[in-house]
Amino acid sequence: CHTIAAYPPRRIEVDDRFGRLHSSETGYWINWFNLYPIAETHISAVIQEPELFGLTEYEVRESYKNHDEQIGVEGKAREDLIRRAAQNGWIRVRHYKRPRDYWSIQCSNVNDEIRDILRFVEFAVISSKMQPDDEIRLLGYDDGTARTYSFQGGGANTLLAEFKDET
Repeated sequence: CHTIAAYPPRRIEVDDRFGRLHSSETGYWINWFNLYPIAETHISAVIQEPELFGLTEYEVRESYKNHDEQIGVEGKAREDLIRRAAQNGWIRVRHYKRPRDYWSIQCSNVNDEIRDILRFVEFAVISSKMQPDDEIRLLGYDDGTARTYSFQGGGANTLLAEFKDET
């Protein structure tokens, strides 16, 4: 693990078990101040280590079976499993570059996860993975949050400023 300074007193612990720590990461899983760069897809990490995400191998197989999909396919089972991981406290982050450049941050409840979200955004800006004005789209599956911090509106900087008292 590598330690990255973030909002005091906690630090973000970077765990490279899913790869890409020393290349241009475009996806992450975050849980309780732990950051997991993603080498392939978010669902491949869940399939590789379901217990880490609060799931079992059986639940993964059953979800794919119930949706009549092959394991690893990015379809309805994937969405189901990502939502379940989010309900277990995981945050999914993806940097999309085409057709529009933005960061997607998805979790179960934005208010419950805002500190980890802010720590990640600060980490990403400080480490030059994210530009201060990059667009961010927050989605809370269970709380219905759907907010966009646009490039034109200041992006990451605006998000950090809006929630500065949360840290």
